[in-house]
Order: sequence, then structure tokens, then C-alpha cells
Amino acid sequence: MTDKQQHASLNPDDFMEGGGLYDDVDATIVKSRFAEWDYNGKAPQAVPALQFTLEIEGDDAPETVVEHWSAGSMQNWIPSKDGKYLLQVGTDEQIRKSTNAYILLQSLKNAEQAFAKLLSEGDASVIDGTRVHLKREPAPKRAGIQQNDSKYPKTILLVQDVLSMPGEDKDKGKGKGKGKGKGKDSTDTGTTGVDVKDVTESFVLELLAEKGEVQIKTLPPLALNHFRNNDEVNYKDVVKLVCDPDFQNNPLWTNEGGVLKLG
Repeated sequence: MTDKQQHASLNPDDFMEGGGLYDDVDATIVKSRFAEWDYNGKAPQAVPALQFTLEIEGDDAPETVVEHWSAGSMQNWIPSKDGKYLLQVGTDEQIRKSTNAYILLQSLKNAEQAFAKLLSEGDASVIDGTRVHLKREPAPKRAGIQQNDSKYPKTILLVQDVLSMPGEDKDKGKGKGKGKGKGKDSTDTGTTGVDVKDVTESFVLELLAEKGEVQIKTLPPLALNHFRNNDEVNYKDVVKLVCDPDFQNNPLWTNEGGVLKLG
């Protein structure tokens, strides 16, 4: 009696997510973009995916790897030319919660609540430079999908903790314990002693003077990009403030249905 040789499934839901078995590691997300991915040549058709270029930390020199998290079907989404966005081409209006990209981004948001606002614009590049702790978790069972019999259970690489945000000193996160990563509450003087409200008001007024009007939902990513390398103010304090409805209704400008304009 001869043993029957196992063959590979061609169902993309049965494929492995990443090209390696990295687990329980610290890494810097050097680049975050959307890309077409064919499961490293194993899928008959490519799918849209969130692609991280990761710098894995270790005892020796950091190792650079690329990992992918599938984001649905090319019938509904295609990556933009610069890879920063997923462009709608089908009937789906949002990425489905059953996708691995959603599960990954949810883990990132759970680890650092600042990403709840930063990701709302759909720009994957706001993740660039984030230092995280990654750990593999069992992949969810999806209704209607028959799971492969395998020697190894299916897993998905997720963010367990955010060690430092883009522009922060990477050493800040060393020795950081596990937690939800919601960050410390800011006061009027922030975490650096600078009057955050004055600085943020000046920032918004400069934007309005330049652009004429600014959508409130664009303020968090604009604030992150402007203050991420600022030594005098913690960008987290600024991002938190621009998300505050009281600040958004500041008498220095008008708020017309989520659009700020000079009064």
C-alpha cells in the first residue's frame, strides 16, 4: 500500500500569509503600502494586500523581510499607483472584516488608539516608521471555508504592542510591558511642557491660511506628518487635541459640517 502524496490547495483562503515563520519579535515597519500579491507565486490570480517591509530585530544585524495580509478581491479593490491607498472598483464600499488586512489593522489600532484616527483616511503610509512587537495568533475560522488538514495550524502575524510611533525615539519602547497601548493622557502643557493648545491652534490657522478650508477628518494625519519629528511637542498630544470636538469648534475658525474655515 502506497501513501497518497499530499497536494496543495488552490483556494487562497488555505494559503499561508507570510513568507517566513517569524513570531514573537520586535520589528520596525519601514514601509507600509498596498500591493498586488499572488501568495509568492502559489495563487492563480493576485489579490490586493497590505504589504509591510519589516526590519526584524535580533542579536545580529536587523533582517529585512516583506510580509503580506490579503485585503479581498481585485474585483473590488486595486492598489493605487503609489501603493498608499486601495481604490474601489467593485461594489464593496469598505474592506471586509473577514480579511487578514482588517484583522492586522484592528490589532494595530487596539495596540495604539492614535491609529483609529490616523487610518481613517485610508493612507497606509502613516504606519511607516512604527516600531511594534509582532506575534502569531491562530487565524480565524471562516464560515463556508473547509480548513486544510495540516501539521501546522494556520496563523496570522499580528501587532501585539506598539513600542514607538513614527518619529519617536526607538529606545523609548524597550522593556515596555504588554498592554493596550492607549498612551498617557495629555494636559494643556502636553508631555513636554509646551502649551499644546497654542501650538496646535497656530498649526490649524496656518493650514487654513494656506488652503482656505480643511476637512476635520484630515487633521490627524496632517498633524502627525507635521509634528512627528518635532522635539518641542509630542505629536500624540497634538493628534489627540485635533480629535477633540471642543477644539474643532474653536472660535478662531468656523466648523461647517466637518469643514474648518476662517471666520
